[in-house]
Amino acid sequence: MVYGTDPVTIGLSSFPRSCQLPSPPLPEGCPWWSLEVTLPLAMLVPGPVALSSPNVQVFAMESGMNGTDPNDCWGGGGNVFFGDVAIASVTAAQVVVALSNVDPELHDKSMNGSFVAARCP
Repeated sequence: MVYGTDPVTIGLSSFPRSCQLPSPPLPEGCPWWSLEVTLPLAMLVPGPVALSSPNVQVFAMESGMNGTDPNDCWGGGGNVFFGDVAIASVTAAQVVVALSNVDPELHDKSMNGSFVAARCP
């Protein structure tokens, strides 16, 4: 989902997101991940997102399994993301974002790929 006017926040995750408030709770089991990138509206254009820019804020959260039990989870979050973010396309209805080079030692490797984020009204 993409929300806000200026700045805007792009929210991507391995679980369904909604524009409705309050937001649905985080998944109960694991694994799952969530990434939010907040940037000025002027930066919401196709191309790489400069995560090192002082105008860009990142917040990542994730949970993984300690063994084979999907309810025996570890988790964490913070304002550091080890990977690359690029905006592939922007329309009035959605933003397509590509995540690549995600560090598998620090984040879920399933984060690599292309994701469609619906724009909230």
